[in-house]
This record gives sequence, structure tokens and C-alpha cells, in this order.
Amino acid sequence: MKKIYLLDGNGLLYRAFFGLPQMTTQSGQPTNAIYGLTVILLKLLKEYEPDYVAVAFDMKGPTFRHEIYKEYKIERPPMPDALAVQWDIAKKVCQALGISTVQAEKYEADDIISSITAKAEHENIEVVIVASDKDLYQLISEKVKVLHPKNYDLLDAEKIHQLIGVYPSQIPDYLALVGDKTDGIPGVAGIGEKTASSLLAQYNNLEEIYNNLDHITSPKIKNSLINNKNDAFLSLKLAQLQQSLPLEIKIDAFKPKEIDKTIITSLFKELQFYSLLGKFTESISQEILEYRIINDTAELSAMVNDMLANKSFSLYAEVLGDYNLSTALLGLSFCAKKQKAYYLPLMHDYLGAPSQIPAKDAFKILQPLLSSENGSKIIHDIKSFIKFLHFHGTDIKGSIYDPMILAHLINPSKYNYSSEELAKEYLLYRMVDKKELSKERSKKIPLTGVEINNFSRYACECADISFQLFPLLLEKIKEHNLLELYEQMELPLSFILADMEVAGIKVNPLLLKEQSLDLKNKLSALSDEIYSLTGEVFNINSPKQLSDILFKKLKLPATRKTKITRMLSTGTEVLEELATEHELARLLLDYRQFFKLQSTYLDALPQMINPATGRIHTIFNQTATSTGRLSSSNPNLQNIPIKTPVGKKVRDAFIAEGNNVLISADYSQIELRVLAHLSEDENLIAAFHNNLDIHALTASRIFGVPVSEVGYELRSRAKIINFGIIYGLSAYGLSKQIGCATDEAQIIINSYFKKYPKVEAYIQSLLEQVSIKGYVETLFQRRRYISDISRVKLHPTTSAERAAINMPVQGTAADIIKLAMIKLYHAIKQDNLKGRIVLQIHDELLIETPPEEIEIMKVLAKNTMEKIAELKVPLLIEIGTGKSWAEAAD
Repeated sequence: MKKIYLLDGNGLLYRAFFGLPQMTTQSGQPTNAIYGLTVILLKLLKEYEPDYVAVAFDMKGPTFRHEIYKEYKIERPPMPDALAVQWDIAKKVCQALGISTVQAEKYEADDIISSITAKAEHENIEVVIVASDKDLYQLISEKVKVLHPKNYDLLDAEKIHQLIGVYPSQIPDYLALVGDKTDGIPGVAGIGEKTASSLLAQYNNLEEIYNNLDHITSPKIKNSLINNKNDAFLSLKLAQLQQSLPLEIKIDAFKPKEIDKTIITSLFKELQFYSLLGKFTESISQEILEYRIINDTAELSAMVNDMLANKSFSLYAEVLGDYNLSTALLGLSFCAKKQKAYYLPLMHDYLGAPSQIPAKDAFKILQPLLSSENGSKIIHDIKSFIKFLHFHGTDIKGSIYDPMILAHLINPSKYNYSSEELAKEYLLYRMVDKKELSKERSKKIPLTGVEINNFSRYACECADISFQLFPLLLEKIKEHNLLELYEQMELPLSFILADMEVAGIKVNPLLLKEQSLDLKNKLSALSDEIYSLTGEVFNINSPKQLSDILFKKLKLPATRKTKITRMLSTGTEVLEELATEHELARLLLDYRQFFKLQSTYLDALPQMINPATGRIHTIFNQTATSTGRLSSSNPNLQNIPIKTPVGKKVRDAFIAEGNNVLISADYSQIELRVLAHLSEDENLIAAFHNNLDIHALTASRIFGVPVSEVGYELRSRAKIINFGIIYGLSAYGLSKQIGCATDEAQIIINSYFKKYPKVEAYIQSLLEQVSIKGYVETLFQRRRYISDISRVKLHPTTSAERAAINMPVQGTAADIIKLAMIKLYHAIKQDNLKGRIVLQIHDELLIETPPEEIEIMKVLAKNTMEKIAELKVPLLIEIGTGKSWAEAAD
């Protein structure tokens, strides 16, 4: 039997809008509702292969139900602007996918679905309604089912009875009794869900219930029914779906049409649905590709000459190595012409693998190419390749362009800058899946075990894609005036970060083990206290068990639910709110902090120590933040708490090698200094020029006490306020952090702006500018697009405003420390010093140096870092030395 799939377009768009994370294009178009509907449509077409399919939408304006009852849906809030602007585009997506859309004046999508359902049943066609709206459950019958979009569960009459307690045909009667606040259906006052289910189980429908009022024994229920009879039958009319709309319905018109790939790929590119583009972008046929494998030195020499003869070429390196060190290469690929590339295998090792040119010999032949200063070298993730070159005593020169960094500068808010993602975004091209290459008979094999013929296609494609991306990315870089930022900051930094990653930092595993044991004892003691307060032993790390203990057993006030499971949340914010009045919550917060430190650092760090070097080689990420700040991973050193005793213990384990010493050079309040420069606020500028304690000064001005009388608590609150302003903290957010009422927090913010009036003017000017331009910039022209402000107000608006306020300040501070790293690194090299930069964390540089260079290095670091940028306020660093990171930074 043929099937027709009918989708509730309105319901699905609303569900996606409120259920999915906020999504916008770089130009500011909200897209999350469109995306959610599109995913459902694609799944439907691919997995269910419908004979007929249609999406029903409401039309603007009142419906016939408003004519019956003026209060219908009157309480429903208006459609959010960010959803309204997605409506027409969603319909375009439907049409491009070959799916019909249907709407009718004065009728809702549910009525359209009801009418088409009646027509389909009459023609002996099965109906599947894709919706989550319980109003549509009334249509379920032998030939009609509902497919719920949450888990694609197919609902029939029995399942509806289990869920609600009534059968589908009773849904209108059920709603007539209980009402529906969302739709403004009044129902019968005093009748709840259980009572309604019980009445319908006994009397079948609303009319029979009223025919049998004398048999209802509960005076309360009977009186409610009598007093609200008019509302009951009005509600029944409102809840019943229409099946005879003034529409000419022809089921054949709903046959899915051929997908218009040109239009859909154009739409997906415009909407930046890059993850969906792969379904419609095809890999290039092998027949038109000139991908070659280099088998001997003669072929390699010829390839080098071919590359040198061109103005630019791309290079892709498949780097291998343990403990974050790039010690070997599986192979290299090169491209100097679109769809023509070479693969040089170096370390493929499998049964029957052909002989390959030894890496040492290969690099002798490649040296003229790597050292040539002519033309452009295009290398994705240049840092990893530099690390390999460092290990093998060679380097690379000339104009180098990294598509990964270029793409990040163009749009720093993305999470993935891989060749695969960039190919989909800029070239509408789906690359070979690298993960599939390392699978053999459902087993994962090392890349060295992948046959050369199989891997060469992927490697050549990577070089080819980088070559094709380069002119597109470079054009945008120039258009956005970002070329200087790339050439003077990001590219030189890649070389320095590669050197830092190779250098690594010494870690004391015995101290970590000792600290882990100490923390284990503290966790055990905390567990005992928690069990004592709760009266039972349970898994403290289980959110569900903890939720049951806090909110079911102990009846503590629950403030929010988790997004996915809808379970009562036990997140940090919830516990912090409870901690003001409940000792248990405070203990739980301590337990979580200690547990995370133990599992993430004390127990994990020893496993990350390279046995060959005795050091940890963390990865510094240039493309992981939207402000331009560096981050680190494996391990993430940014997340080690700075002020807590336990965090200090972790940093105690990071030590200097042998007789060496660590120097910590940390910018003092750099973000507030940047704010003073950008806002040109005279009070802030004067405070920094006079070397005043800015937090004590702010406390004095806001709380009306002399600076000399500002104690630790007031200064701490002022510090939160000072930095909170930079991060665009709302009154609510500030109230939570300093422990006061929201109204009081707003008064504090207002007072702050009165004391520093140009800061408020700067923030307002910034928000006005971003609403016009759509982006904010650092002092060095680094951009971040803030689309939420540039188009329509999205939920939550404040997150966009916070990002707009914070980025110029934090981004400028990040740019300053990057420039300082570059200048300091080259100064160390120029003076032939043995010391080297080993870590960059937040606003701090950690330098490892022999004892005889300590004073030289301190002066060099101070002069370099404090004079790297000309601001309206002085830049200052706090500098310290020690055998451990903690000692140096203390």
C-alpha cells in the first residue's frame, strides 16, 4: 500500500527553533529552525522513501477559530523575529527538495493535514503524520500513524492510549475537558488530565458525559461540568480538526519531485549548512584527475622542477608521532595546478608494500623547493609540518599561506577549519573520508598500514583542495584588510608555537602522584561528609542519583532542568545558588572541583609525559577561539585554577630542567588597560598612569569608602565588577557573582558608569557600530562577526552583546601578547641566549632559562612586553622566578 507523509511545518519549525542551539550565518540570518526542518526532510526522503509527501503551513492572519472564539490563542506570545525571518526560506528548501508545501487562508496547518488525511484514506493510501503536536493525534486510525520527530517513534492508537489515557478519537473530547493554555482553549475549570481520562473511559465522549451527569458521583466534578457546559462544547469545536477545507486536493500532486541540486546547494551554501552540503556535492571523477604516485628519486626531482616552475604550489604533510610530537611523515603531496597532484609515500608499511624513498634522501631532493623564496607555498596546518622539520634539522622559507589560519581570520567563530570543512564551504566539494581509509574489514588499522594507492587519492586531494582554496581565501583576506595581521602576527607565531611544542616543559611525576594521593584522601573525607548529610551512600558523580537526592529526598528548591534529558539540573550554577543556604551544595562544589583536578591533571598528566624527553608537549591552538586568544590542549593548561591551593599544587609539578629556572612574565590587568585605551576614559587612564590599585579605587568610588579603608572583601567585589564590565556582565549575572539582589547589582553597574562615563559611551558606541557593520575589531584589525546584533534580536540577545563588548578588549590583549612573543622569541635568538619560551597561558609567558641568564632574560622580557604596543596607558608585567611554575608565578 502506498504511503503519504504529511509534515506539520509550523510545529516542526517552532520545535527546532526552541530546541536547537542558536545558529546564524556570517551575514546574520538565523537558521536553526530551517536546519532542524531540513534534517527531518532529508531523513524522510532517504530512509522512508515516501510515495507522496507534503508540508503544511499556517497562513498569516486570523482563522475560523478566532471567529468562533475571540480569545483563541490570545495568550500565545508573538512569533520571535528570529523565527519569522526563517519561514519563507524554509519553504524554499522544501521546494528545492521537491516537496510540496500547502497552506489555506483562515485554516491552520493541522486542518490542512486533516483534510489531506481524509482524502488519502478515501483513496486507500496509508498516512504518516510527522509532528509532535498532540492535536494531530486525533487523526490516528488503522491507516493513519504519527511519526514523532524526537526519536522517530511511530505512534498508533494503543501508544496514544498509553501516553495520554484516551484513544485518538477521544482527543477532541479530552481537550474539551482539560483545555489547552497554549491554544487558549478554555476547557472545564476544575477538570484535570486524570479526571478527563477517567470520564472518557467510562462515557466515551463529551456528549455522553453530559447525558450521564446524574451518574457522576463526585459533586465537585458534576458542578464543574454543569457550570462550564458552554465552555466545554466551545472547546470541542476549537479542538476538532476540519476535514472539508475549500482546497482542491489531488494526492498525485504530492509525489516528490527530483531534487534541484543547483538550487539546494546554493541555498545550503547561503545558509552555511556545510555538514549537509556533502549529501549533494560529489567527489570528482577519478578520470579527470591527474594524481600521481612518486616511486623513485628521478620522478621526485622532476616533480620538484615542476613545482619550482610555478608561481605557487601547495604541500600537504601527513604527520605521524606520539605525545604531540611530529617525529615522522607518512607521506607528502604537492599541487601546482588544479586537479593535478603528486603523492610521495615515505612510511607505508604493510604486507607487499613497495619500497619507498628514504625520508633523508627525499628531503635532500626537496630542499631547493622548501628553501626557495620565490612564489607562494600553501600548507594547511603549517605548525605541524614545522615541528617535523625542527626534529630533522631543516626548515622552510618563502611566502607561506596556511588555509586553516586564513579561514579562521575570515570567520573566527567556526569550530572546524579542516580541509574537508573548507572544501564544503568554499568549493561545494566533498572530499574522500580519511576515516574510511584506516578501516579494513570493520577493523581500524594504523595509517601506515593503508595501501599507497588508496591513501594517495586522499593525500593528493588535500594538496589539490588547498591549492584551489588559496585564491578564494586570499581574496577575502585582502577584502577584510587582514593580510598584515596574517603575515606579521599569525604566520610568525606558527613557527614560534611549533618550537614551543617541540621544547615542551618538564613535569615531576612523583609530585603529581603524591598530590593525587593527597587529593584522593580529601575526596574520601568529602564523600563521607556528603553521605552523612544525605543519610545514604550514592554515586556522587551521577547527575541522576544526585538529582534524586537533592530534589526528591531532601526537597531542596529546583531552579532549572537540563536541556536534553529535562532532568532537574545539578549543574554548577544550581549548586552555587543552593550553596548560599545549604552546606551540602558547598561540599558538592568542592568535591567536583577536586575530582576534576585529580582526573584531568593529577592522574592524566603523568600519562602525557614523553618517555624520550621527560616533558609534556602541549598543543597550542591558533584557530580555537573567536577572540584570537591562544588555547592549549593535551593537556588544556588554561583550565588549571590559578588562585586555589589545589591549582597551585598542580602548577608546582611543572618544573625547570636540571639547574634551569622558570621565569613567569605576566601582564598586569592588561584587559582593563586595553579598556582604558579603547574607551579613552580619563579616570581609568589616570588611575593606570598613577599606578593606583584599580580594584581598590573602583571599590572606593562605587561603595563610597576611602581607598585606605577598602578591605579584601570590597576589593574582591570591585574586581568582579571591573572585569564583569569587560565581559558585558548583566545585572543578573553580577548579582550571582557578588551575592546581592539583581536591583542592587543594577545600581552598582549604573554607579560604575557614572564614575567611568566614557566606558559606558564606548560600549554604547560599540553596540551601535556592530549593528551597522555586523562585526567588531581589535586594535590590530582582527575581526569577529556578531550577526545576532546586526540583523534581528535572537534569544538570548545579551550573549551577542557580551561577545561584542568583550571581543575588542580580549582580542586586543591576545594580539598584544602574540606580538610580544614574536619579538621576545627573535630577541632571544638574536642574542644567542639559551633560554626559551615554553608556555603561554592567558596573559602570561613562561620562560625556561639557565641560571646565568636570569637577569638578562628578565630585563629582555620586561622591555619587550611593556613596550610592544603604544597605548594611552602603560603596559606593566609582573615577573617572578622559581624552580616550579607555581613558585615563579607566586
